[in-house]
Amino acid sequence: DVGVLRSVREPPLTPDEFDKKLDGRNPETGDYLYKFTNGGSDYRYVAGKYRETYQELLHDVDRLEFNGLGWNDADARQFVKSLPYCGKLQSLFLNDNDITDEGARLLCSALPTMLVALDMRNNSSMSFSFTIPYPHGNT
Repeated sequence: DVGVLRSVREPPLTPDEFDKKLDGRNPETGDYLYKFTNGGSDYRYVAGKYRETYQELLHDVDRLEFNGLGWNDADARQFVKSLPYCGKLQSLFLNDNDITDEGARLLCSALPTMLVALDMRNNSSMSFSFTIPYPHGNT
């Protein structure tokens, strides 16, 4: 569409998906798609650091905001893969995206049990819009 800007901030890749992306090669030349100063030895280091950081950050995060990023159902499907790593997630904000009813159902089926706030207002492709507020009205 003319005038539609797609966000470059995609949902996080799981560590296994990041490994696969990092190992990607040009089908014609066999060269790695991502080049590092020290060649192959850096690949494992970078993959290990990503895994470590991903697990530490997502495990301890209690609030995530992905508002206005143009996420669609494919992005929701990708994000759902990260939810099992979110051990302390209490608040999730996905306002102003392009998630449809299908994506919303997928997200809701995978939410952590300790979640107390979910905000999916103004998703232009959903037939409904909702907010699950904090207890006692604190948002």
